[in-house]
Amino acid sequence: MADGFIARRLNCSTKLGGTLDGIADFVFLTVCIIKLFKLIHIPLWIIIWVLIIFIVKIVNTLLGIVKEKQIVFLHTSLNKITGLLLFIFPLATGLVDVNISSVILCVVASAAAVNENYIITRNKEKLEM
Repeated sequence: MADGFIARRLNCSTKLGGTLDGIADFVFLTVCIIKLFKLIHIPLWIIIWVLIIFIVKIVNTLLGIVKEKQIVFLHTSLNKITGLLLFIFPLATGLVDVNISSVILCVVASAAAVNENYIITRNKEKLEM
């Protein structure tokens, strides 16, 4: 989670590194969701919510490809918070009701996906990735 921060601090961040980081984040998210759904009983309505977020993220990626002619992964604050919450989620299941922690995670992830969509569709300039 700190790789981008470290790369920027050491002044060695690259466009390729940002793209690879986005791909790694996407793979991490997908694997976590698949594994968590097998281990933790999550209500169907939350699973549907997660699938909608996943679809929005895929649409955002496709819109970024159309607009920028390359894969676009935005490293927004909300996306970083979502990643942190996803990392904490399995640990929190023993302390907080899974429904409450799922809703918190989904609300933040939804806000991140909508924010990302807004940036991609409304930005007239080249996107910072």
